[in-house]
Parts: sequence; structure tokens; C-alpha cells
Amino acid sequence: MRGHVVIAGLNEISADFATDALATGHKVVVIDNDPDSPWLYDLKARGAVHLMGDFTDTHSLERARVSRASRFFAFSEDDAQNVEAVMTLSDLLKQATHRATKLDKPLRCYTLHQDPTFHQAFREHSLLNTTPDAMDVSLVNLDALAARITLEQMPMEEDPSGNICENPHLVIFGYSPISMALLRQALHLGHYRNRKKLPVSLVTSEPDHLRLQLNQYFRQAEHIARIEIITAEDDTPASYLQALETSNPSPESWYTLVCASVHDKQNFTMAQYLSNHAHALPGRIHCSLPNNPGLISLLRSRSSGRHIHSLPRPADLATWQSIVNEPHETLARTIHNNYVALELASGKNSADNSSLVPWGTLPEAMREQNRLQADHLQVKLRAIGMRLDSLPDKEKLKSALIENLELLAEIEHLRWNAVQFIAGWKYAPGKKNLDHLTHPCLVSWDELTDEIKQYDRDAVMNIPNIIYPSKDKLT
Repeated sequence: MRGHVVIAGLNEISADFATDALATGHKVVVIDNDPDSPWLYDLKARGAVHLMGDFTDTHSLERARVSRASRFFAFSEDDAQNVEAVMTLSDLLKQATHRATKLDKPLRCYTLHQDPTFHQAFREHSLLNTTPDAMDVSLVNLDALAARITLEQMPMEEDPSGNICENPHLVIFGYSPISMALLRQALHLGHYRNRKKLPVSLVTSEPDHLRLQLNQYFRQAEHIARIEIITAEDDTPASYLQALETSNPSPESWYTLVCASVHDKQNFTMAQYLSNHAHALPGRIHCSLPNNPGLISLLRSRSSGRHIHSLPRPADLATWQSIVNEPHETLARTIHNNYVALELASGKNSADNSSLVPWGTLPEAMREQNRLQADHLQVKLRAIGMRLDSLPDKEKLKSALIENLELLAEIEHLRWNAVQFIAGWKYAPGKKNLDHLTHPCLVSWDELTDEIKQYDRDAVMNIPNIIYPSKDKLT
């Protein structure tokens, strides 16, 4: 067998993903040690091959012919086991290359992490960058994926009719992993043509716990957004809405209202209440219901009140298109390749800039920066009245970019600042310091030299070269 897909671990997510992979024409091998798995019979009936065994064991991986596979998915429910499987796979592939066993190309490996702290720690691990010729690792967090898809499909600064709203405002009711993922994605995306910090209201009955989370994951958020923690007296919908209204929200804002506590029923009740009572808060209402599809059906059958959008459930995201997402990865890769070409043309090399390397050897953290830049591309297009699915020809797009160059370059700089601040970088004069995570360019647009501003202008003017080679795939 060659060119097949190997999936490690069977559970609801991996079984749904395997079903979709089979439906889209892929040959699937599943490694799992439970002969009574409730998903096994259906997958075998659809054509999957099941290998009984421990997917963290070298022998099991060899039996699955991983060195001949096109992709490997470590999708068990245990983050640590997924990492162990990837480490075993890395050792196995190294042995194959030492034996002069020719690999057709680096094995694409995807590892699922549910814990955001673990996810970030593994992203920075050297394992992701030490075997580029044998293995290319991508990290998957379904909460982060749900956040990206939600804000891509329903942008915070755009109403349902496609009109741009100059004062977007994010409101999150409750705390959960998905709420923090949405906040993180919003902080990356929320840099608009108004050039103001994104207002964010976090409504909770447990403010001390939320402050601890913000201090752990978003220590420098004050440089990126205007975040306010609003304390509700209790967890009732009336108390949450009253607390928000007491904070004097602007009637001129367009609100993204997200009900995202850890309790499905509480989110459902809160969304219903907002739909019927939040008349002074125009905007979209989103509801997190990851564990109860029956409540989603109830939302869809409502006949009164404002429309409520359910956030993508993990099971909804267990598809080839969502997880492999080749168009989005291609766009990020194109952004990187264009940047490298520009820098090399200016006479620089990898000794001057460690990111001037092929995508396969680029550290995962830097790849993620290119993905975030790809996410923001459509924000820039909307800022000048354009949409990815209805672009003019390349020359007209270039003219529009030139006409709005300083605005878009400043927005790009604000976006770049946000990425660095969230990653833990701070401002300090002098040279960039990797040991202390300090950078002299973490300042406002007006404080930059023209030489540094030119990097942002170049990023804007490179947009047509990024979009047009990938436009058919992206739309």
C-alpha cells in the first residue's frame, strides 16, 4: 500500500474524520487497540483497514506502512499520547533515511491537541523542526479552528448585508476554551481601517478566574485591544445582560455577541435571552453548543427573535477540508515564499534573518505567523471595499492598493504588533533580542522609521502576487 492515510486512535472525532477521508477517495488505515470500538464496524464496512495495536509503538507504525503513507493523523483523545506517537514516528522515519530508504516526500503529520497550553508548548518544541526531510508536522486544535472559521465566515466588522461597520465590538459571555480561542483570533484579526483598538467586553460571574487566564495567555493584551472584564452578580441571562448594559455600550457599535461558557444549556438560554431582549446591541449572536446537537436543532427551528448562529462543533470540523485545508496552507506558504524572495533579492540571507529558509524547515511558530497573515488578508480587502470572491483584475487591484497604501500598511503593522505581543514580545530600543523577546519595532506607526514602514508597504503591495496564483482554490 502506498499514498494511504494513517489515523492513530479511534473516537468520535477521528471516526468522523476517517469517514470523510474515505468519502473523498482516500485509502485509510486506522490503528487502535480496542476491538469493541463502536466506530470500527462502520469504518471497515466503508473500506478502512483496521490494525489492532498501540499506535505509539514502532511495530504498529511499521505494520501500517507509515513510510509509504501520504499523511499521518495522531487523533486520539490524549494529547500526550498523540505527541508520543509523533515522536515514535520521527524516530522511525529517521531510521528509514539512515537506511537509505527513499521517502517519496516528507510525511505530512497532523497531531490533535485539546489543551491550549500543551498545544502552545509543543508548537515551540524542536521536534517540529528537526526532521524536515522526513516529516512535516502541523498542529490541530479544534477550538482554534472553530474560532478561525467563525470569524472568517462572519467577520466582526461586517454586517449580514456586506456593509462595513466602523465600530466593531466583541462581547463574550462566560469562560471556556472556545471563548479564549475566539478572543485570541479576534486579537489577531481586529485591526481595521478605523485603526482603533478593538473593544472587548468579557462578561462573567467569576472575574478573578478570568483575570488569571488573561494574565497567563494574554499578558500584553492592553497593547492590542481595549479589554474590559464585566462582573455579573450571578449566571442568569438577565444578570449578564444587565451587567453589560450597565457598562454603557455604544449604540453606534456593531456587536459580535458570543455565549461561550462550558455549559451548553447555559449558552442556549443566554443566546435565547439575548435574541429577545438585547435590542440596544445590534449585531450577531453566536452560541457554543459542542456537546448537544439537539439544542442546535432547537435554535434552527426558532420562529421569533434574532437569528442565533451556533459555533462549529468539534464533530463538524472533523472533515478533510477543515483540517487539511490545503488552500489556506497554500496561501500561507505563498506569503512566506514571496517574503523570502523579496529579502533574498535585497541581498539578505539566512544569516541575517533566520526566517529566510524553505517552508519545510521554517519553525512551526513562524509558519503560524504566515497563517495569521493569511487570515488577515480578507480584512485588508474589505477595508478598501473589495471581496476575495469578486476581485477585479490584477492591475485594478494593484491600483486600489496603491491608492490606500499608507492606510493598509499601518493596519498591517498593527496586525504584526499583535502577533508579537501575544507571543510574549516586548518593546525595547536597540536590536531585536531573541533571548529577552524584545523588539524595537513594537511601537505605533508614527514612531517607525520610513525604512521599517517599507516592510509593511511591501507586504501590502505583494497581495496580488499572493492572491492570484491561489484565487481559484480560495474561492
